[in-house]
Amino acid sequence: MAVESRVGHLETWAGPGQVEALSTSLTDLRGDLAAFRREVRSELGTIKTDLTEVRTRLGRMEDTMAEVLRRLPPIADR
Repeated sequence: MAVESRVGHLETWAGPGQVEALSTSLTDLRGDLAAFRREVRSELGTIKTDLTEVRTRLGRMEDTMAEVLRRLPPIADR
């Protein structure tokens, strides 16, 4: 509502063509913002997938290290 009242004031204050220029600029800005959001969401999805893969590999490494340690002979007393 506050934006609507400001636009109403702008229409009475602005000269011919200024309101249309502002409207076009805002429309372009909203389009750019929507494209940016899509790009960020896509990248976030890629990061989440990569993180899942890293966690899976880390789990396998932990299992492998546990098996290696299990197979080592006991430490001899000095």
